[in-house]
Amino acid sequence: MNSSPEKQYKDDATADLTFYRGKDTASLSRQMTLPPHGFMVINVAVDEELKAFFDGDIGWCTIVTSNPYLTTYYFSESSSGLIGGDHGF
Repeated sequence: MNSSPEKQYKDDATADLTFYRGKDTASLSRQMTLPPHGFMVINVAVDEELKAFFDGDIGWCTIVTSNPYLTTYYFSESSSGLIGGDHGF
């Protein structure tokens, strides 16, 4: 979420995302721009490029952003239900 609890927030934020996979040292990079109070959803199940990149293996993502107030949330689901979640500030 591109916002701020400390001030009236009206700025776009750039986000440089780098995805890594567990089976090798390959990475995939993307850049996104988030509007004020905007958010993005990353879903490997519907993102064909990420689905092909991870190929069913584990992976992770780092995000470098122009907004020091950017908040992140992560949830991982499987066919048996929710199996993990975390957040970053």
